[in-house]
Amino acid sequence: MLRTASFAVGVLVLAYATEGGIAHYQVSNFTAHAVQVLLLVNVGPALLALGAPITLALQSSSRRTTAVLLDVLRSSPARAVTRPLVALVVATGSLFAYFLTPLYAFSERHPLVLAGVQLYLVLVGWLLWTLIVGRDGLPRRLGFGMRFVLVFALVPINLALGLAIAGATQALYAPANTLADTQEGGNVLLGLTEVMIVLVVVLLFVEWAREEERAAVRGDRQLDAALAAGRAAVGPDERLERDNEAS
Repeated sequence: MLRTASFAVGVLVLAYATEGGIAHYQVSNFTAHAVQVLLLVNVGPALLALGAPITLALQSSSRRTTAVLLDVLRSSPARAVTRPLVALVVATGSLFAYFLTPLYAFSERHPLVLAGVQLYLVLVGWLLWTLIVGRDGLPRRLGFGMRFVLVFALVPINLALGLAIAGATQALYAPANTLADTQEGGNVLLGLTEVMIVLVVVLLFVEWAREEERAAVRGDRQLDAALAAGRAAVGPDERLERDNEAS
């Protein structure tokens, strides 16, 4: 139920980011655009990852489609892009390339390019957040230690990006944005991203604690089963003799 809700909310977030009111103002207001990018790269993809879309696709597809999906997941390209460092560099590097190169201004003047960029940002964001909070069985299922490393690595990277935009000396898209708006957008992008990182850290701690609790329960059950098997292997007379010696 929780997975379904996460996936549905993720779809709604992405729909709002691309078709809602914020999409209307993103051209003339850089701060609105910064929030839109945050929704496209972090919030929406993270919620989709929590919804386990790959597992859902495997369970609801035909045998042939399932076989194709499994082949893709086990392929060398899939294993390459799911390396933690690769996913981190691609996702964060894409934001630097988008905001700090002419790509941003160019995409604002060409709607088809902007749509392609938005789709790309959703995909790279989903890849990164699937490794961090996802519940799908990917070729590389990261332990909690590496997940925390990825999250904490986002802190200085987002700080650098936010400060670079906030410290800009000219508007990133002068025909529609002012310098003050650009700088404010950088501060908003930095602040909201750090808030989300804190929330993700809390989520990972909760999941880690639950996993440790489940592991402890499994260990107790295995120990009880081993003790029961040991008692069953001992004859009644020998058990009685041991009980008398213990008393």
